[in-house]
Amino acid sequence: MENARTILLLQQLTSTTPVTPPLTANEASLDSAHESSNALGLAVTITLQVQNALASSNNTTDIDALLVDKLGPRRKDMVSAVMLTIVYSLIFLSGVIGNVCTCLVIARTHSMQTTTNYYLFSLAVSDLLLILIGKSHGNR
Repeated sequence: MENARTILLLQQLTSTTPVTPPLTANEASLDSAHESSNALGLAVTITLQVQNALASSNNTTDIDALLVDKLGPRRKDMVSAVMLTIVYSLIFLSGVIGNVCTCLVIARTHSMQTTTNYYLFSLAVSDLLLILIGKSHGNR
């Protein structure tokens, strides 16, 4: 859903004719309609500012600066990207190692095979699946 809004925003920024958003079944609720109107309002505001910047000068750096100011940088700087990669890698590795060790201890040790530990085993397996299969959030 975020990608559709981003594409709509980019279409409105690059187009001089208004772009109507496609209707989906998910936007039937009042909350999503309110979010859509907020995103659309932001897109219209940015579109007007870009058109004013185009009318005032042909310098593309003004438009680029305006877009960076309103939407943020396109990519994170290298230091942030490296730090995030290291942190996410440590979370991934500690999650995998910890949950695998929990499962192995409970499965191999007969005295650990109690009802409570079976529940912990189940939680460790579900956490392991979430770590290995789970999707990341956006690029932000």
